[in-house]
Amino acid sequence: IILILFIISIVIISNTIKLGVFARRREINIMKYIGATDWFIRWPFLIEGIVLGLVGALLSVVILALIYGYMLDIINNKLMVFKLLPLEKIAGDIIVYFSIIGAIIGALGSGLSIKRFLNV
Repeated sequence: IILILFIISIVIISNTIKLGVFARRREINIMKYIGATDWFIRWPFLIEGIVLGLVGALLSVVILALIYGYMLDIINNKLMVFKLLPLEKIAGDIIVYFSIIGAIIGALGSGLSIKRFLNV
């Protein structure tokens, strides 16, 4: 399931970047004509992909925190078999891990899109 979600995320970000490349194709051609380097053209799209990945990670953290808070109350009060850690103890780690993974997914999706659809 995680691999499928990973691939779906990359495809969505790749398609978003592809739309940006298509919308800015005139500006990209002008930059090529005046001698812009490949990386000068690619960097904005890579940054856009990373930002999209980070926004997705932030939304995931918020949704996870809401669900975890709800489940924490149910499990700790009704099931006495085991206890979940309080959200405050794991929130920092979750934010860091999700941000890193989101940035990597965003960079991969953007990089694949740029490589395939931006002939520089």
